[in-house]
Amino acid sequence: MVQIETNIFIIENLQDLNCQYHVYQVRGLAPGSDDYAKNTQLLTDKLSSITMSPCHVFHTKDGTFIARPEGFPKEMPEDFTVIRTSVKITKIPHDYELKFDELTPETRPMAIRFLTFSINSFLGRLPALWRPGAGEGFFHKSPDKYFNADAVELFKGFKVRPVMFSDGRIGLCVDIRSKYLAKDSLPTEMDKDTFIRHYKGQKCVYEYGNIWYETRMGALNDLNANEINLPYSNETLFEHVHNKAGQHKSQRLLKLPPDSAVIVYYNSFGEARNMPAGLCRLTYSTEHPEVSRHHNRTIKPPYIRRREICFVVDKYLRNIPFGSNSIRLSQQAYAEEEKRYGIPDLLFGNNKVLTIRQTSLDNKASLEKFGRKKQEYYSSDTAGPYTKKQFDRQYIMLPQSVQSTFGPQLVNDIKREVNQLFPDNKETRYEPTIIAYNDSVQLSIHNICREIISAIDGSRALHGYAVVMIPERGAHKHGKEDEIANAVIRKLRKRDIIAAVIHTGVSSNSYEQSNGQWRVTFDRKRQGRLKGYLRNVVLNKILILNHFWPFVLKTPLHADLTIGIDVKGNIAGFTLVYKSGEQIRFFPSESDDKERLGKAHIKARVEEILKEESATIPLKTAIKKIVIQRQGRLFYPEQAGITQAIDALKQEGVLAAEASCTFVEVQKTSMIPFRIFEVSTQPETHGERIEAPFIGTYVQVSENEGFLTTTGQPYKLIGTAKPIHITKREGPIPLEQLMEDIFMLTNLTWTKIDYCARDPLTVKMNDIWLREIAGDYDRNALKFSDESGEGKEGAQNEQPEHICNSV
Repeated sequence: MVQIETNIFIIENLQDLNCQYHVYQVRGLAPGSDDYAKNTQLLTDKLSSITMSPCHVFHTKDGTFIARPEGFPKEMPEDFTVIRTSVKITKIPHDYELKFDELTPETRPMAIRFLTFSINSFLGRLPALWRPGAGEGFFHKSPDKYFNADAVELFKGFKVRPVMFSDGRIGLCVDIRSKYLAKDSLPTEMDKDTFIRHYKGQKCVYEYGNIWYETRMGALNDLNANEINLPYSNETLFEHVHNKAGQHKSQRLLKLPPDSAVIVYYNSFGEARNMPAGLCRLTYSTEHPEVSRHHNRTIKPPYIRRREICFVVDKYLRNIPFGSNSIRLSQQAYAEEEKRYGIPDLLFGNNKVLTIRQTSLDNKASLEKFGRKKQEYYSSDTAGPYTKKQFDRQYIMLPQSVQSTFGPQLVNDIKREVNQLFPDNKETRYEPTIIAYNDSVQLSIHNICREIISAIDGSRALHGYAVVMIPERGAHKHGKEDEIANAVIRKLRKRDIIAAVIHTGVSSNSYEQSNGQWRVTFDRKRQGRLKGYLRNVVLNKILILNHFWPFVLKTPLHADLTIGIDVKGNIAGFTLVYKSGEQIRFFPSESDDKERLGKAHIKARVEEILKEESATIPLKTAIKKIVIQRQGRLFYPEQAGITQAIDALKQEGVLAAEASCTFVEVQKTSMIPFRIFEVSTQPETHGERIEAPFIGTYVQVSENEGFLTTTGQPYKLIGTAKPIHITKREGPIPLEQLMEDIFMLTNLTWTKIDYCARDPLTVKMNDIWLREIAGDYDRNALKFSDESGEGKEGAQNEQPEHICNSV
């Protein structure tokens, strides 16, 4: 029998957990304002920090209130400044009791808040552990002794988060974590140029006595550690860090020179603080060159992850104190019978359908062969890509050094790869115009963009689509290729040319000269890499860029119209997907706020978008069920603005009076570190087999919250599947149907046809299209750099670019 096991351990003694708490009324906030959600979060964070207690903000018909448990000596301030206003905080003269086995929908978030704070406080007091920051996991202070790398150390750890079930049960969700730090501290001697070039803006871990935490480096102080006097004591910074450590001084602290360089960072309140450079170490992401070549060694298969989770629970999480009692966890993780969505039917070119449903059709494919069959249908003469149309004007831009060597052969190979997908369609021919640009200049954002724009202007290129090849800068320039790509895409868009960027790396190693002619190398390994590279260029940089869809859904979605919303920086993206995925539209919008949208703004934009759609699609008759998929968190002003827009469109007759709207959050990275394991019993040995679950497996923990596995069997997966966290906020469509739609949209694996996709198409296409518009780069380096490519001091930020209405 197959069971689905989670990493949630149920609390078995909720009846023993209770606490007394106080309630404070907050006056001065306007619940309907755009700032309300920001201000309630600000109150939660800052008051919790000031009072060193778990503050929970909640709203009722009588106003806004704050709850916090008894037993914390620091009093709540009576006056507090928030965004664009100040509030009065008044304690209600009544004590309340929170019983964890008698929670209501109103008190459940409070219980989770209090429980989370209690667990984190207990773990934070353990001297063997450290925590990078709020919301992060806990890590051992000793590096993993089995991880051997020259410049990097691996620290193992774990994350724990309470989870509420619909029946009132609470469990602790536990997963393991890894953190990479540089072996060596930052240099204790450095000048400002060195700091700006190598460290400014990067993250580091500061070893402050027995407390380690992660912060971002802001500036280099003019004073050293022995010259900085702390404002509220008679100590220098050098003396203070020694006194803070007490008798347990680390080797880094013992070796710290009194005149160590000092780095300025900013705490969560934006206040400047100082830290000696010799007590700081760089932290690395898994994509960083120092880590990426080692990271595969730390990816854990399901059976090892499950075993290590159980070890963490037994060592750290049994008998955690809460009030006068201790939390008692179940011996085994929560498990249930497998629930799984079916793979939807897919429609390719020439009306060819691929299915794995139990039918007698010739197009049936087994689940294990489904990925391969998708690739076969996409590449076959009888099916091929779903979209068949004439290409708009096309360009390929190459560095002159490539164009004068293997470039023509590379272009021919790309053309052949595209055109063989449309063998019987003479109208669908890919014949790009080739434009070469000067790449003999020193490589920088400024120089490359200047030469590309100069070549475009010199060729008098008109509106169209372009593939732009840029030179690679080497591993020591980690991330700079992305900055150049983002800058090129943004600048070409100003000239009405929609561009995608490729790099020289693979192709420059795949061609060689023979008898004066350039041809593909005889090296079979490089031939294989080139073949995959060309397929990727054709699919992701040409076809999808030009809105050629490889396949669409034959099985319809539950929703008539799904609108995926994401915000990157100050740019919002709206991706519209209709019932089959055949019709997809994208609309960008510039926002005054980062990572969120105001009520008036989103109301106006949704009305504008749907009115534009109604000119070509009969929304009033075709659209009855609308779903809003918000990537990440859906903020109250966003939901209120969309609701008002839908109501206004109904009154104007654009939408039918019975049209409904359902709101759902799709979180790729969740605060809850949820995992799913497939556990089966072996009949011959009665032992357990632990594997990744099949795609489509889901666990619904409550009426409005669930987790969906979109990667896993039958595809080869290195490591353990990481489900998507899905939360329904409001609306008539049941959560199970919302999750099924999201799963079906993950089966539109357009960017990697023969594999599975973690994200639904609404999220994936927003990511792709927003990068074209909102991709980040150093505007100072672009606008003011000299020939060395370094930005000059005093440069003013470039003004935001005009955003087009639609793509």
